[in-house]
Amino acid sequence: AGLTAADAPVTVGNGGVPGYGSKHAAQHLRRLDRRFAADAFLVCACLGNDAMDDLQPERTVFAGLMLQGTWARLVATSWRGRLAYRSRAALWFESWLFTNHPASSLLALVPPDPDEALRLQGLPTDRTFAGLFLDVADPVTSWPDGAPPVVPRLLANLKGSLQAMQLAADGRPLVLLLLPTSWQVMPARWDAKLRELGFDPARFERGAYQRRCLELAKELGIPAFDATPILQATADPATQFLSDGAHYSAAGHATLAQWLARALPPVLRR
Repeated sequence: AGLTAADAPVTVGNGGVPGYGSKHAAQHLRRLDRRFAADAFLVCACLGNDAMDDLQPERTVFAGLMLQGTWARLVATSWRGRLAYRSRAALWFESWLFTNHPASSLLALVPPDPDEALRLQGLPTDRTFAGLFLDVADPVTSWPDGAPPVVPRLLANLKGSLQAMQLAADGRPLVLLLLPTSWQVMPARWDAKLRELGFDPARFERGAYQRRCLELAKELGIPAFDATPILQATADPATQFLSDGAHYSAAGHATLAQWLARALPPVLRR
């Protein structure tokens, strides 16, 4: 409604899927565009978990279910796999095959992902809360020492996803929006959580990962916004989030919607 009031009539579709990282969003964008042929794209990147979601097995939504890894590859390549998720009888039969004749089961038809076990190596997986470790000041920091640096790898994942989205957009406006958690928005919470997780805040720079993402978007020629200062500017930033600190309250959604209604039209008209 805000966009319509600010400019010409606009129809907005929400294609977001919980648990998707940037690479899954790029795949989803291509799938949706074949059906809806959007005039422009606003891609939201959650600073809390998108970088880690990019390291997880492949994901997709089929028959109303979130599938990942082998199962995501299965429904993409096997009619039997798709039927099993549509028919209880077919699912029972495939379960029976898996138990009694595993060599003939669906899972035997899908090769394992050789990279799956390697994806999380070298990450502080017990301390990745809300993506705060990505604010490390030195981008070549490794966990543990000697492992490949984390930040360059995760930024490379995001870069590949954004390039895939640009290719799909094919000249249509594509905008990146960085969505923070309450820990990125409120300095005291950021500092306290890093200490609680066993990190030394002196080795971190609040907002470093946002800055790196914005620099990457600029390198690719993609307009990008960081919602952090918008939420910080509210009278009580804590009210912009639900009690979990990671998801937005109704007030937070309203704040972001009103701001986007003003910020997007000039970018979309370019």
